Amino acid sequence: EFARHGVTAAETTKRMTAALELMRISGLSAQESVNTITASLNAFTKEALSAEDVVNRLSAVDTKFAVSAQDLAKAIERVGSVANDAGVEFNQLLGLVTAAQTATARGGAVIGNAFKSIFTRLARPQVLEDLEALGIETKNASGQILPLVTVLKNLANQYDHLSAAQKSFVTETVGGVYQVNILKATLSDLGKGISIYDRATFAAATSSDMIKSRMEVLNETISSKLIVSANELTKMFSNLGQTMFSGSRS
Repeated sequence: EFARHGVTAAETTKRMTAALELMRISGLSAQESVNTITASLNAFTKEALSAEDVVNRLSAVDTKFAVSAQDLAKAIERVGSVANDAGVEFNQLLGLVTAAQTATARGGAVIGNAFKSIFTRLARPQVLEDLEALGIETKNASGQILPLVTVLKNLANQYDHLSAAQKSFVTETVGGVYQVNILKATLSDLGKGISIYDRATFAAATSSDMIKSRMEVLNETISSKLIVSANELTKMFSNLGQTMFSGSRS
């Protein structure tokens, strides 16, 4: 699969290792793990991510928040390229998905498709003009459009001050009919002082060697389970031997 994407033999080895690690911590299949790593690296080429970076960051967020690496992976597959085109960084995307998943428990595939629609709508000039008309900052002093995550944060900070009619207009304009719940959950989190988004983004940014420690813990767990199983088998055979010996004497 990696060879089909023109990956060199040396890079394939690295990606295979990362894919196997992702399979182990997430429950994804081999094909799904390969697709997640490939989608991440292809979508966020400007960030020069490695396969190990991707797995480390997924593992870090999976460990610290109520979202699984599997949900994160499924979201990335669906929204990765659109997020990158919208100027959303990899860590920021993980933070947004984590915030939405924690609040709605909708699953990575649904959340990924929702953000695809939200990012697409939010990038439209008319939508940005409508937000500006409501007093929501979408451009910097030079007149350039702000990063979409910043626009979302500005919207979150102003959302509670809007009238009911304005809130309805904004959520339908930015989220559409089917993504309203995901949008509202995201805005609610972004409007907090210390948000899940901020904490998850920071966890992803400081995830160096996370997968290594996860593998060590898993190995220790498996090793301890094997030892317990071996002890139980030894005890069982010992009891069986004693029973047979006692029977033969009688």
